[in-house]
Amino acid sequence: MQALLISMIMGALVVGAKVPVAPVNSAAKDTITSTDKVVTIKIDITTGHIIMPAWIAGDGPYWFVLDTGNQNTTIFAHVAEKAGLDTEPMGEMGGAGSGSVTVRRASAVPVGIGEAGTEIRFEEPTVTVLPDAAQLPDFNGKQIAGFLGTTLIERAMTSVDYGEGELVLSPREDYRVPNGARVLEMKLAFGFPYFEGTLTPTLMGKDTEPVAGNYLLDLGATYGLEIDYEDAIAIGLVGSDDPQQKQVGQGRGIDGVM
Repeated sequence: MQALLISMIMGALVVGAKVPVAPVNSAAKDTITSTDKVVTIKIDITTGHIIMPAWIAGDGPYWFVLDTGNQNTTIFAHVAEKAGLDTEPMGEMGGAGSGSVTVRRASAVPVGIGEAGTEIRFEEPTVTVLPDAAQLPDFNGKQIAGFLGTTLIERAMTSVDYGEGELVLSPREDYRVPNGARVLEMKLAFGFPYFEGTLTPTLMGKDTEPVAGNYLLDLGATYGLEIDYEDAIAIGLVGSDDPQQKQVGQGRGIDGVM
């Protein structure tokens, strides 16, 4: 495995009405087919997540969550079965309770985006297949078939226009930063976009100690900001008498990390 920042690529994030997510992973560049035209996709942001249509192995459309905290495409078992994908065991996944489920994977899966899934098409080397028992509830009446990860956004300049409810994928050479936009330096590690910076959380209306570190740009996250547990303890965010503080859960992924 490469060192953490061996594939670091500098990019830009523009903070404003449109949020571009731009850079491409140099280690994967030879296998990526970037878009050669502007592709605009209507998205549903009612729930705070970015919900968009996609096709798997020519089958669809299905509703997917755009999740930049997820490296590759992830689908649920019924989607893999309907698309006729061959799968194999990948590992075990457990939650806060007892028991675990088997996670599977499929290889060399065609993924389609845009009009009838034909405007942007790429082959995903590995697709994670989750059991249907782990399926999410419907988002604004839409059944979620899976998650699109950074293997999509690294193919083009990716702008999320929350005001218009659109995802715009553009050729990098044609992109222009909007006037008045604030540009922040963005980096990639293993395809994940992140920033180096310092944030000052607020506790009971008062600023706490600043937290310096690397912050993952995770468009699929439930909360606006999530801080590592150890850092939260260090600045007094955990175990305080804040009446709004609550435990939201715990879990274990297929890598065994709590």
